[in-house]
Parts: sequence; C-alpha cells; structure tokens
Amino acid sequence: MKKIIVILIISVLVISCVSMFCYATYNDSYTFYYDDREITIEGNSLDQYKAQCIADYIAYGIIPPEELGLGEEMNTSFLCILFGHSIDTYSAVEVIHNVYTTSPKCVKNFYSIEYCTRESCDYFQKTLTHSYRISECHG
Repeated sequence: MKKIIVILIISVLVISCVSMFCYATYNDSYTFYYDDREITIEGNSLDQYKAQCIADYIAYGIIPPEELGLGEEMNTSFLCILFGHSIDTYSAVEVIHNVYTTSPKCVKNFYSIEYCTRESCDYFQKTLTHSYRISECHG
C-alpha cells in the first residue's frame, strides 16, 4: 500500500513540474505583413491586439497611448515615480524586402521592445539589437 501511495505522489509531482515548465517556456508569436516588410512579435502573455500595436510602432514609428491601454495622457505615472516602471519585454524580428539592388537584397532587424504596463505611463523603448542582410527571403 505504501508503494502505491509513493508512486502516486511522485507521479503527481512529476506532472505538475512538467506542466509548470511548459507554461513558463510558452511564448506567443504573431506575424504581420506590410507592403515591403514582415514583422514577427514574440513574448509571454502577449495578445494579438498588443502585438499589432507593437508591429505598427516598428513599421510606422507612431503608437497612440490608448492602443496599449496607457490611458488618455502620455506622461509618467505617479506609481512609476514612487515604485519604478512595471516593464514588459518582447522581442521582434523585422524583415525588409528589396532594400538593396545587389544580392543580398533584404535586411533582417532584431529588436528588443520594452514598455511600462502601469496606467498613464508613456515609457516605450525599441532597441535594435542586431541587423544583417539576407538573401534567402522571397522579396
């Protein structure tokens, strides 16, 4: 009887550890297509609407505050002044087609995207981590 209880406890522990590991490593990924570029956004707890806003920011450079739920005004929140920003970080890959006339014609840019999730805070940072030319794209 003791062996059965020990086996049940071990199996419950193994299943719960595996499920926590799978949840912690799960990333959402969304790809958006613009005229001459495609942008892929990846990150935990990322919904399609938020990913679309980030992709628009990379593609066009403009992001309205209400798109990410930052409130009506663009300023630093009182909570951010007291306790600092609550940062969400995502990664983005941008492929721009036919940038150059000679091969390789396309450019692949890698970005780190950070923004504050506190209401009415305007902190939003796009950092180009690295970039290189590619020839194996369809553009």
